[in-house]
Amino acid sequence: MTRSTKAPPGEQRRYPRHSVMWSGTVTSETEFDMYVLDCRINNFSISGVHIYVERALDKDHPITLKINGVGEFKGRVAWSEGNQIGVKFDDAPDRVAALTQDKV
Repeated sequence: MTRSTKAPPGEQRRYPRHSVMWSGTVTSETEFDMYVLDCRINNFSISGVHIYVERALDKDHPITLKINGVGEFKGRVAWSEGNQIGVKFDDAPDRVAALTQDKV
């Protein structure tokens, strides 16, 4: 079950955000290591996601997000706080919308 939420007052969003309960993995590489982290997707829009991960990742770090039953997306960490990160997709909104149209 999903529900669309509006942006809080004073916050502008280009695309609607949907509350979801999806699982997946985040793959991230540094010059020294590769991480594959289990994650839980809290909310989703065609421009990015809010997820819970096992460990913090640095802002602007490139990642690959695989959402179970939905698809694979490239993106960058937009913000990080504890075990939560926001990811901005590198993929075009039309591609993300096509992969998720029957899911949200």
